[in-house]
Amino acid sequence: MNSHFDKNSFDQIDSILNQYANGYLVIIDIKDSTARKKEYKQLWMQQTIALFKGFENFADRIKAQTGMEIAVIKFMGDGGMVFFEHSPKTTSENDAKADPENSTAVLEELSSFIREVKDQSNKLGKMRLRTVLTYLTDVFVFDLSGKKDVIGRGVDFSFRLEKFADISHITVNKLFYNSLSQNTRGYKEILCKRKVKGWSSEGGEEFYILTSESDIEEAFKGYRSPSSAGDVNMELFEYYVSLKEGACTESLKAEDESSLQYVISGPLGEKK
Repeated sequence: MNSHFDKNSFDQIDSILNQYANGYLVIIDIKDSTARKKEYKQLWMQQTIALFKGFENFADRIKAQTGMEIAVIKFMGDGGMVFFEHSPKTTSENDAKADPENSTAVLEELSSFIREVKDQSNKLGKMRLRTVLTYLTDVFVFDLSGKKDVIGRGVDFSFRLEKFADISHITVNKLFYNSLSQNTRGYKEILCKRKVKGWSSEGGEEFYILTSESDIEEAFKGYRSPSSAGDVNMELFEYYVSLKEGACTESLKAEDESSLQYVISGPLGEKK
């Protein structure tokens, strides 16, 4: 039976869809890069180049582990980005579903890369990265002067999330977070909600930060209020943390109450 539809029309739809992809975007940025340039003088350029080469190796490892193609990898100033093509765009709801194994592989390799940057401080200096990791749909992949690049709302959103990235955590979007298994290999997941320029969800946009106690501790040691600060919030926060630590220590000594219940309803908690 002859179709009512022209095959050429469908081919044109497919050709448009083929220019879109779903995949993972990783963004890195050197924290306090301006101060580094003053501190390391002639060395900072070579240290930055070494970082970028390491990031290229990170991308190659992801490709080898997952089979995902590197659509684009590029560097801008003191940061870089890479987009891995996970699947071609379709018109189904499956586009929004990332593969849990691929998500875990990207997260673990990224975590390993961040740790190695810290471990190589004798060569790279005190280099710390702000990192964003997102799973995106409807990313437009195009060719510009013989080089591929990507644009799209998801790409824009990922770069907006960079504002909320820091050395204490990896910032991820909801689609990426939802693709992870229950075990995120030691990471603590914290839901955040913030206003993001260009988006208008009531109450702000939801995203997650993945962190660990060691990451928080290291970052916390680096935060100190300058003498010119107009508040003493950091001193208050340090005191609050010390009280919490004391409560946790006391809870371990309590024989008639569980540790969790003591911390929740103990001297620092509110009785339920």
